[in-house]
Amino acid sequence: MLKLQNISKTVSIGGRRVIAAQNIDLAFSKKGFVIMYGDMTCCAALMHIIGGAEPEFRGEVQYNDIVALDGCSEDWQAYCRRSAALIDRDITLLSRLTVSENLKLALRASAYAKSGWPGRLEELIQRFHLEAWRQSLPHELPISVHRFATIACALAKDPDILLLNQIQDEIGTVGQSALYALLKELAKDRLIILSTPYSSLSDTAADRFIEFDHARLSSDTGPRYLYTISEISTGKTRKRRPGSAALLLRLAAVLVREKDRGAAYQTLRMMGFSESVLHRAALLYKSVTLLICGLIAALCLFIWQGGN
Repeated sequence: MLKLQNISKTVSIGGRRVIAAQNIDLAFSKKGFVIMYGDMTCCAALMHIIGGAEPEFRGEVQYNDIVALDGCSEDWQAYCRRSAALIDRDITLLSRLTVSENLKLALRASAYAKSGWPGRLEELIQRFHLEAWRQSLPHELPISVHRFATIACALAKDPDILLLNQIQDEIGTVGQSALYALLKELAKDRLIILSTPYSSLSDTAADRFIEFDHARLSSDTGPRYLYTISEISTGKTRKRRPGSAALLLRLAAVLVREKDRGAAYQTLRMMGFSESVLHRAALLYKSVTLLICGLIAALCLFIWQGGN
């Protein structure tokens, strides 16, 4: 598990010192897709600290049994080389090498045995849909394909943590949708953290959203524990699934508790409710009579299910 404790960092911008992060405490699961957004100076500083690119900071960073206290130690640098991969927006492929040659170079720097390079190369090319671009030079690639190829190179060493700093810029809506779908798939077996200036909470496949404002942690949704009704009906979840009655009760509880409609809907989205459920929730919002009827119906359904 990755933990940040009381992290503070100052940076130089335009010749003056600016507080980038102030007393940040965060803990991350071993896998999942996390989006950090808001104050990009803070997001970038934290990404660089986690990735080992920023050796000077105050506080403590811990990954498993390795601890970096008030700066980057040799053990932390070794962890970063082995277990973390950081991709900044301005990181590009080597211009004189093709996509395939860039991937081969990344594999040489990985811990993979030489005998396994060909298989790993083909796996990366297919997973990132680079078959048609394997012999292309970086300047011949569309920006979205270039981003995918860069991520593929970073994953050549199979890192536990993948850090992506504003890489979704300039790739368009279609490219971003493809990127989010890919990251959701990759996050099944590793931790992925993406930073962005803003986030449309309902349009992404992230498990968690963390917002920063003026160098401080502003909000943190935490991981999703609930599921949409469609996911429950198709049995796509791995955890113990709440029943329909429990979902209705939770839906009603949020609608009653939240004073603002926007805040209520954001909360429900973070809980995993689908847009169709939110549309129906609009009919119930702040309607006491309908909410009471809904609660009674949910209770009856719960009793009926228990009897069967």
